[in-house]
Amino acid sequence: MKKTTETPSLPGTEAGRTLARELEKLYPDALCSLEYGGDPWKLLVAARLSAQCTDRRVNLITPALFSRFPTPEKMAEATQDQIFELVKSVSYPNSKSAHLLGLAQKLVSDFGGMVPSDIDDLQTLPGVGRKTANVIRGNIYGDPSIVVDTHVKRISKRLGFTKQDDPTAIEKDLMKEHLYGTYVPYVGFEGNTVEYDEEGKPVRLEAVVLSTQHDPDVTQEQIHEDIKKYVFDAILPQNM
Repeated sequence: MKKTTETPSLPGTEAGRTLARELEKLYPDALCSLEYGGDPWKLLVAARLSAQCTDRRVNLITPALFSRFPTPEKMAEATQDQIFELVKSVSYPNSKSAHLLGLAQKLVSDFGGMVPSDIDDLQTLPGVGRKTANVIRGNIYGDPSIVVDTHVKRISKRLGFTKQDDPTAIEKDLMKEHLYGTYVPYVGFEGNTVEYDEEGKPVRLEAVVLSTQHDPDVTQEQIHEDIKKYVFDAILPQNM
């Protein structure tokens, strides 16, 4: 891969805090980009399917999946093959269909068909780790939570919020900054819009993509340009 000139790292947490504030002003209604209609069951399924897969792809297949299996009870009665046929276009459909069947059955047998709010209970479900559990806690139950994925880890270190590599340690550092309500929903990347150097580092911070439900007529490129012009060109240089 051809190496490009890397954007200088931002100087510590004050610039990062400025970025978080400005993004909140730009997009105050940022939401989880997975489509689940406020249903805990649907978000749990969608979040599991989204691992190493784009939310856009997940949103394309979940309407048919939820039509067939609108509740844990319905899915618990299915076979893995039936689930597989509806999720086969996502990454790792074999393991994900197995996990969906297992978590549906466990929800029915152990939780009365209800999605639990406790992070430890959530992590007893097949295929559900701390990241997915925090998606549920934050979006469904309104609990302070940080979803630390590869992109949040990379950008949080770049902005000086953490020096840690362990996701749980990063989560704790971001919680100290009270960023669970404003920052993390914004710091996502679409893999095909980000340039990387030979060390795998992103070289275009202006390619930050918002996980938000915006006007469908607004293109991804326009969002990028808004961020670049308003935040990175105008706001951050004043704080550097």
